[in-house]
Amino acid sequence: MTHDARIAYFCGALSAAAYSGEHGAREAAAKLGFHRSRFIGQCPGAEVLVASDDDATIVAYRGTDPRSLVEHYRNTTTWWQPGPFGLRDRVHCGFGEWTALTWDAVRDAVLQARECDRAIYFTGHSRGGAQAVIAAATCKARLGIEPAGVYTFGAPRVGNREFAALFHYAVPNSFRYQNNNDVVPRVPPPFRYRHCGRHVFHFSRDGERWLKPHWWSVLWDRWAGRRRGLLAWGSDGLSDHVVRAYVTLLARHYAEEE
Repeated sequence: MTHDARIAYFCGALSAAAYSGEHGAREAAAKLGFHRSRFIGQCPGAEVLVASDDDATIVAYRGTDPRSLVEHYRNTTTWWQPGPFGLRDRVHCGFGEWTALTWDAVRDAVLQARECDRAIYFTGHSRGGAQAVIAAATCKARLGIEPAGVYTFGAPRVGNREFAALFHYAVPNSFRYQNNNDVVPRVPPPFRYRHCGRHVFHFSRDGERWLKPHWWSVLWDRWAGRRRGLLAWGSDGLSDHVVRAYVTLLARHYAEEE
């Protein structure tokens, strides 16, 4: 495992920036030290921020806008489509379609980064995390380029068992973050879909970072977090999903490792 808290923080911050539109996203990238950036936007929802410094290129997919019913429908559709490996792998049709809309431009950015000998990372929050996984798999399957890492935050399940197995083999440096009671990582249903991310980090209700925690520890932590949310007359299933919550926790743990 080659986990880098600094890269994780940048990935989270750029995933948050991808929600801001072209001007806001590029401005946020520059503040983080990524002075070469490009915003790819085929349509509302299919948007990608590609940000580079001298050493790395980070491809950050915008996540779901909860105000859009069309996006909500696509997120919950359970149709399959063939995966990028061309075997028995299948991916969620909605996630695959959104990824395909921007793939040509993303491919060009990846090839340019390769020519400049920069490390390539894929990232995204919410549905953007699912797109980052499919794009990283496509990068390896079609271009023969193994990403330096994939970091997803509050991402849903992406594809079937075969896709998850092939992804973990093709992209070993893949990290999936989930925050306490974040509801999005629990969909689509587990009897058909599998999570992608060889290494799982769970943020507890107190903001502690657990690597591959036991299921019982996660269950107890979620119950305690839900109880706290109910006592505060709120729902932590939604508040735990907010991208800024992830960025705050990533910044905290990056600072602790400095």
